Amino acid sequence: MNTQDGLSFIKETLKPFYAINRTKEKRQEDIETKGKYKYKIKKIIKEEAGNPVADYLEDLIERNDHIDPLQVAEDFNGFDLSRKAQKLKSVQNYIDLHNGIIQIEKPLDGRKTVIQEAFFKFPMHNQVDLSADFYISGIQDFYSKYFPDYKVLLTVYHGDELEAKGDKKVGDHPHIFIDCKNQRTGEYDLTEHQALLANKVIESIDFFKEYNPVNTQSQTYEESQIIGEALQELFYQHINDKFKNENIPIVASRVETTQESLELRKKLRLESKKAKEDRAFNLYTLREKQLAEATETLEKTQQEIKQAEVQNSKLEQTLEKKNTLIVEQTEKLEQIETSSKNKINLLSNEFNEQKRKLDNIIAQEKITKETVRVLEKKKTELEKTITAELEKHNKAIKTLNAQIVKDEKRHAQITKAMTILNDELQPLIYSLDVKIDKILNAQRLSEPTDPIYKELKENVFQTARYLGREKRKDYLFNVHEKLNEVGLDSKRVEFGVIDNAKLWASDKLTDKQTIEFDEEEKKQAEVARKRRMLKPKPPSPFNNPNNPNNPYQ
Repeated sequence: MNTQDGLSFIKETLKPFYAINRTKEKRQEDIETKGKYKYKIKKIIKEEAGNPVADYLEDLIERNDHIDPLQVAEDFNGFDLSRKAQKLKSVQNYIDLHNGIIQIEKPLDGRKTVIQEAFFKFPMHNQVDLSADFYISGIQDFYSKYFPDYKVLLTVYHGDELEAKGDKKVGDHPHIFIDCKNQRTGEYDLTEHQALLANKVIESIDFFKEYNPVNTQSQTYEESQIIGEALQELFYQHINDKFKNENIPIVASRVETTQESLELRKKLRLESKKAKEDRAFNLYTLREKQLAEATETLEKTQQEIKQAEVQNSKLEQTLEKKNTLIVEQTEKLEQIETSSKNKINLLSNEFNEQKRKLDNIIAQEKITKETVRVLEKKKTELEKTITAELEKHNKAIKTLNAQIVKDEKRHAQITKAMTILNDELQPLIYSLDVKIDKILNAQRLSEPTDPIYKELKENVFQTARYLGREKRKDYLFNVHEKLNEVGLDSKRVEFGVIDNAKLWASDKLTDKQTIEFDEEEKKQAEVARKRRMLKPKPPSPFNNPNNPNNPYQ
């Protein structure tokens, strides 16, 4: 994973924690979307009336508290209903929106921890060399075991902190980042659960017999230390079990407390309040190298600044020369402008003189009138031409507008058809193949096929409701041919009078008829049907007198 991929992953991982800062418009959008899914669930309740799942969903949409999506998914497995996966998806979308909205409406306490970081590292002097997989699985398994309701957001293996260590992994360690939000309750209560777990350790392990239980809601610094020591004790037990299971001859144990270790712990506590980059003895050698590099970069930068100053001086000189040239050009332009004005005045006087002469030339009057008449005629013709072109243009605009309306309507129909194809027809088409396979399998095992044929017929009927006349005709033909090709009785899925009446009612009273051929598709479908009819048919098992399983003998 490169740097850009890593940043993108972290941004995507932390996206849920920005939800509280969303705008009111986005929150309102979520509420409206939740209402749409609530309407879908009410439709499911109506469809499943009398089924226990209807009462279950009725109670679910009335809840105002956090809903556990994992528990709902588990509960759904116990219900018997059609299109279960599709309906569960709608319910899960509703739950996601519901939990997001109530979390926004309940602002976080500023003292609550949203993300917690921890790391697992052996002291350098122990010279412990373990694999990256061991480090990562060790800390991840610990949190999965003791805090299963809290999601691990990210685990980072820090393996490049020390240099010149060869292939050894001495000093390597993982960092783990935990979402403090309880996945079952929706509360940010990881620290409270850690305090509760610490109290259990205090009660059960002799080392902590002199300790008092810690406050689970808020802790002093000393209590936070006690919690850390208790969790560390559990981690020692966990990691020692892992050492034993993987046949690693290492035992992690608590170092005996000495005055020197207490002083060191005090210094570390004071250092922990500083930013990591400002702590003493933290990658000191690396800092020296970075300082040297920074000094070198600074010297280069200063040299570049000097060069830039010289270049800037040259540019200023060039600019001054160009400014002088601009002034000279401006003066020339002003002279040209003055000369042009004088010429214009002379031409104006000449024009006036010519006009007076024109007024005195009566002999030219007839020619002038004729010229005017011709021009007026051309003007009339031009006006007619313009009017005709304007009408043609307006007609083209009307035609274009009509085509736009038609295209928009077609686009809406296509969008609706795609939605129905994805949400309704795709599961039905898939189910058709499954039921055909089930019938074939039942025949091979000499099991009853009537119930499956009924389901198959219902599947074909439900699919036909969404199809227009020509598309339905083509679909029923292809289903008939497909059944014949695999040796099944296509007559058992043909529609009777009641089925056709239901289709007629659906066509007249609902808008389910969405998918239809255009003229080109209609022609292509007709050619395809003719070509398919010319294919040789397989022998039908229904006319085989030697088949002992033939129900039509």
